Amino acid sequence: MALRIWWDEICAVALALFRRGGELAAAAGLTLVDTKYEFGIDGDDRLTLIDEVHTPDSSRFWRGLPGEPGDKAHLDKEIVRRWYAESGYRGDGPPPPLPDELAATLSTAYLEIHHRLLGRVFEPAETPEHARLERNVSAWLAADRGGRS
Repeated sequence: MALRIWWDEICAVALALFRRGGELAAAAGLTLVDTKYEFGIDGDDRLTLIDEVHTPDSSRFWRGLPGEPGDKAHLDKEIVRRWYAESGYRGDGPPPPLPDELAATLSTAYLEIHHRLLGRVFEPAETPEHARLERNVSAWLAADRGGRS
């Protein structure tokens, strides 16, 4: 497929995802400020969304809605970016260790986003993760995919 056609489809899908993400965030009292989407082309020459969508690692969320007064606190990894910038780290050499208090602040922000968007308290997945991943991949491989795998 011509690059221009892929570009048009990527733009349309990305804008639709962002609109929907913004609607869900607004319903949860959040603003989806910006995000990134990663796309690929699968073996059948179809556009495929790959990687995470609307997580605090791929998106920036603010508490509150545009135009509303109140706390517009970041609830995403921008908390860490700002701390590094304020501490003078500019990406040269190993970063300074993340203080426990900052890690706790970031964890609290991520848990707030999870609770607001999903309406439930976060429950960690089973560990070790490799057992869960192996089970899920094995189930996917065993499923009838109409001749495709």
